[in-house]
Amino acid sequence: MVTRAWERWAVCATEDPAVFYPPLNGVGRRPVKSDPDAPVWARAKQVCAGCPVLASCLEAVEQVEADEPTEPEGFRAGLTPGERGVRRQEIRAQRRAERAAAREESREPVLARGAR
Repeated sequence: MVTRAWERWAVCATEDPAVFYPPLNGVGRRPVKSDPDAPVWARAKQVCAGCPVLASCLEAVEQVEADEPTEPEGFRAGLTPGERGVRRQEIRAQRRAERAAAREESREPVLARGAR
């Protein structure tokens, strides 16, 4: 596993992993995956809120999970799985808009008849 330099400053490194990966419920799912205010995420949010490398962590998570979550169940970069899903959708929408704008800019202007 490759460790990035900033990871040595991550507050989560000294926490119990169960803080970020709550126990599975009886049907093999983690509880309240989509509810960012669920009590199960409170400690994880608290840890991340005080982390000096949160911005670097979020950037790394967004790069890795640009299209699909690599760890859909865990709390990462201060975000629940549901919050990360919303961010992914927002990032994809922004990329689509940027591509559309770039295509529009690359089109040659159409001159009106008789214009030179």
